[in-house]
Amino acid sequence: MDRWSRGRVVLLGDAAHCASPASGQGTGMALVGAYVLAGELAVAGRGPEEAFERYESELRGYVAVNHALAEKFAKDMTADTRRQIRFRHLMLRILPYMPWKNLVAKKIAEDVQRGANAITLKDHPAPAAAIGHAPAAGHAPATGHAPAPGHPPAAGSPTYAA
Repeated sequence: MDRWSRGRVVLLGDAAHCASPASGQGTGMALVGAYVLAGELAVAGRGPEEAFERYESELRGYVAVNHALAEKFAKDMTADTRRQIRFRHLMLRILPYMPWKNLVAKKIAEDVQRGANAITLKDHPAPAAAIGHAPAAGHAPATGHAPAPGHPPAAGSPTYAA
């Protein structure tokens, strides 16, 4: 997408920058995006639009690396001809018996790690409630935990939709 926000609305995770399942990075990208967005909102001075711009600027390079990774893996996993399909299936069948199987796994893991580490995350200040200060009147203390299944959230607690 050209932009991940407009006005006071921002897209996050797959809605903003969905990577192919071939990248293996969708959940990681969503979590990193949520962390960056939360941090930028926490320090935004002029409002959410400013935070949205910094969030997008911070994440674009990271997302580009992971999209390229998805394209590479998709090319490696797809075959165009019957001959390529047969060869790929043969390689998958004999791979467990090959002495170089660990090199293949290592190369894939290195690529995934390169994508996962393509961003340096900033340390953002913790909200006052999370560092031991008394919560605001009518608000439950921040615990970082969701209520147990089957139990409603405490009065005044934020609720989240999955």
